[in-house]
Amino acid sequence: GWGMTRVTVSWAVLCAMGMASAAGAAEAPSLTGAPEARCSALQGATGFASTTISRTQRVLPAGGGMAPYCEVTATISPVPGSKITAVYRLPDNWNGKMLGLGGGGWSGNITLQAAQPGLARGYALAQTDGGHPQTDSANPGWTLNNPVLVTDFAHRAVHETAVVGKQVVAAFYGRAANRNYFQGCSTGGRMALMETQRYPDDYEGVIAGAPVYSLLVQTSNVVRDRIFR
Repeated sequence: GWGMTRVTVSWAVLCAMGMASAAGAAEAPSLTGAPEARCSALQGATGFASTTISRTQRVLPAGGGMAPYCEVTATISPVPGSKITAVYRLPDNWNGKMLGLGGGGWSGNITLQAAQPGLARGYALAQTDGGHPQTDSANPGWTLNNPVLVTDFAHRAVHETAVVGKQVVAAFYGRAANRNYFQGCSTGGRMALMETQRYPDDYEGVIAGAPVYSLLVQTSNVVRDRIFR
């Protein structure tokens, strides 16, 4: 499935599914050996665009239909003041494709829960915190006097995560992904629209579920929730 080419689908029911160019060209490493060795070799590896890989972990899931995978945590800093956290999950039973996931509310999403459906299908997952670590999706306080973080959250984080993700995937598996897809709902849907509008070469297929296409809508929703909760 998912055989689409730069098609944006706005479909609110996709929310329930739960699956939900970087500055400076760089030459990513080429890794060999068993998955365990390749995962370990990614720790501290250089050559990824504006990126530091801070942690890698070999994960052996207990159930859930998921194969063992390599979890890679990276910090991407394309401009001064930008610290985008990206998490890549690279399964042994790779289907040859990468899947980027969007966030929700005022946050990104790097949780395993969001990644599980994609991992069960063999996708390499690319996730981001949207440029800030806050997980309170209803609190926009981090935006005050932080134009770099706002730009990261608006569009740069998902773009940089995709660019570096392609490099990480190619390094780990020894070849580029056959296809790259993005799925998001609500804020993730807005991120999907930003990808298609600003960075159409990042993904071949994009699913934008219930996109928050105007931050005025999102902001008024936060105010409404706080008044009437």
